[in-house]
Amino acid sequence: MQRRQAPVDAGAQIPIERRPLAFATTELILDLLYVARDRFSGDYERMWLYFCAAHACEAGVTRRDLGAVTGLARETVRRKVTQMLASGELKVGQRGRLYAAADQSDPHVAAFNREAKRAAQSYARRVAKFGVSVD
Repeated sequence: MQRRQAPVDAGAQIPIERRPLAFATTELILDLLYVARDRFSGDYERMWLYFCAAHACEAGVTRRDLGAVTGLARETVRRKVTQMLASGELKVGQRGRLYAAADQSDPHVAAFNREAKRAAQSYARRVAKFGVSVD
């Protein structure tokens, strides 16, 4: 007995001329996740919270904001933020707002930055072959 496959929506398929870019982008995402996994010891929730705080830059972010953006449970955010404050990954600013505390002299931070830059440069070289410029 042969099973029928559900028809694929043609709009859901990546056009053939864009597939190399899609594959390159997927490879970049996987490379960055691999680098981040090492930096955050496989704790993707902590990684996500850190990147959200880093993205907020000078404005900082509240614990409530972190929960809303990530969808993580309030208790998970509270526990992870407490750990990250104790380890120095986050710092508290005015009115309790949280900021990423990336100490560039920390060898782990330097290694993360170096590997993330390498992944981005590899991506830029790959997509340049398809006529796309990455600034």
